Amino acid sequence: MKYPYERFLRFLVSRKIEIHSTLDGYELPRVGDLWLADCRQHLRDHAPPAMVAFVDAPELELADLDGVLDWADAEGFGDLWRMQNEFGRAPAAPAFDLAFRLFVNVHTRAILGCALLSTATDKEIQTLLFGNFGIDLSGEALATYRHLFWDVTMLSRKEWGEFPQRLVTAEERSYVAFGLRAPSIDEIRDMLGMDTPNTDEHVVNTIITKAFTKFRIAMDEINPEEAGAIRWAELALRAIGTKKTAGLSAPKDGGPAMGDFQALFSVKPEKSAHLTLAQLAGHVAIPKKPVPNDKDS
Repeated sequence: MKYPYERFLRFLVSRKIEIHSTLDGYELPRVGDLWLADCRQHLRDHAPPAMVAFVDAPELELADLDGVLDWADAEGFGDLWRMQNEFGRAPAAPAFDLAFRLFVNVHTRAILGCALLSTATDKEIQTLLFGNFGIDLSGEALATYRHLFWDVTMLSRKEWGEFPQRLVTAEERSYVAFGLRAPSIDEIRDMLGMDTPNTDEHVVNTIITKAFTKFRIAMDEINPEEAGAIRWAELALRAIGTKKTAGLSAPKDGGPAMGDFQALFSVKPEKSAHLTLAQLAGHVAIPKKPVPNDKDS
């Protein structure tokens, strides 16, 4: 099984970072033993002798740097190695740091994962991120994200069909599954609730459409109830009932109000306690679970 963030995973292995706890901290699925064995074998077959010796030794820093950067560049994660202690810990470029932060935040990762699988252009994706999060995603940051953290070409059609079920959160599973349907940017915007309707009829029809879309996605999950299928079905039925009985006017008692649905159709980023790229060096890079109510400095 491959991953769209395969290059990042291979860097973690080459850096000797404890991969399972790192992925747990990022709310990403753990890799299997077979993948890990294949990755290490690939490293031994293609890395320079200095890197092979480092991986098999107990030390946490490279003693011999000969050929390491050339090899890392060929593997697609050379810039990450340039940020390590052994090479002077070069600071991450702003675009690189932004791409990393978008990746380790499960909310932004879910939306970008969906968008990069869709028919949206780069410009449309940049506009989407700015409109939904106020994030100014440069072309360089998007290119970095696509290369290192979400390369859709890494997986075959069959592997993509299986991948969403491996994801940890129902939110990310839903958005990636939606992206695999190759939606347009307008369909993604509609799913995120970014366009404000201006008539009562549009309000109710939008609620029905969104709830039914979420219901279908939830029904494709291994555990539909856990994914919220019942909640979405009830929401759709309530909106349909209101459309039939309320004459498309303001909802009567017991009918749906926009405040009931606002939080359900928006994905908002949360502050992250993850370490920065510059701190991804050796054993210190293992992230800790965020502490409740902990705020970034």
